[in-house]
Amino acid sequence: MFVGANNHLQCTTFGFVLLEDETIETFEWAFNAFKTCMGGDGARVMLTDPAMSAALGRVFLNTIHRLCLWHVQNRFRSYLNELYRRFEKEDFKAKFQSIIHHPLTPIEFEAA
Repeated sequence: MFVGANNHLQCTTFGFVLLEDETIETFEWAFNAFKTCMGGDGARVMLTDPAMSAALGRVFLNTIHRLCLWHVQNRFRSYLNELYRRFEKEDFKAKFQSIIHHPLTPIEFEAA
């Protein structure tokens, strides 16, 4: 699904595609089709899973790519669970989740 925010910062579905496989070529085709539907413009920022990053870089040259939070947390789940257990008394999990889920300025993020 291509989901984003409209000019009122409301969540909006821009489109979706069903893919036969998850190869770079297939993702590239999907991104080009989406780009055509959007009048040739790309998004300023796209959040994807790691498998899409090569195709994204080929199609959306000026788009900032970031990994989806779910994929990052899922990939490092065992490491995070160990940290949560080790620093349970310091309430590490709550502090970490707060940093991730609440908007901070770069200075506030670094301090946290």
